[in-house]
Amino acid sequence: MAGQSADMLQASYDEGFTRGYAEGNAQLHQQSVQQLQALINTLGKPALQVPDAELEQEVMALSLEIARLVVGRELTSDSATLSSLVQRGIEQLPNAGKSDVSVHLHPLDAAMLDGVAQFPENVQIVEDARLKRHDCRIVSDASTVHSGMNDWLAIIGAELGLTSDSGEQD
Repeated sequence: MAGQSADMLQASYDEGFTRGYAEGNAQLHQQSVQQLQALINTLGKPALQVPDAELEQEVMALSLEIARLVVGRELTSDSATLSSLVQRGIEQLPNAGKSDVSVHLHPLDAAMLDGVAQFPENVQIVEDARLKRHDCRIVSDASTVHSGMNDWLAIIGAELGLTSDSGEQD
């Protein structure tokens, strides 16, 4: 009976050892899987976490700045584009055809339009050294329109939620 007890004790020990070893191994395996999953999740995330809305704002601001450079270059090199900018501003004036209109431009911009652009008789081009290049202020008896490149881009920026609207109309 003593031999039988020792055998039972040994069998119980072996069974407990095997079960404990298997459970410990399973638990260790589970922990390893969790750690590996956490590592994979960390590696899958971009290094710089930027919210989509913030990234969208940055892309729109960059696009607006690129537009500023491209349009500025176009206005500097093509009098027809500058003339179109002025014409669009004149069209914004209420009763533009019924009163005298003065178009205030930077002297270099005014020189570009001299003899090239055709405006109605009541429109006079005025050189204004206080204005920046591609700025345009159009004045009539009734109102003033700011119609320069920066004014148009400010309006677009405001519509995109990037800047405040500085395209004033008095």
